[in-house]
Amino acid sequence: MTARKREAEAQRAREAEAAAEAGAEYFRNNPEAILVAAWHEAARLYGLNASHQLLAFYLAVRSARLRRDDYQEELRQ
Repeated sequence: MTARKREAEAQRAREAEAAAEAGAEYFRNNPEAILVAAWHEAARLYGLNASHQLLAFYLAVRSARLRRDDYQEELRQ
């Protein structure tokens, strides 16, 4: 693997991590937003061609929702 390719992959990883953090922040600010709204927000922020960022943002929101739902379910029991 060339140095240029390694740097490009590292850049994609940094962008995905930043997008995941933005997704978690989006969930904190909009805990009741539906997942489609999260996808639209990711597309607005990153554009439709940045699939690694779109997916990282969306997955962070989905993961936060699942954790919240599991926690709420535990409280009900």
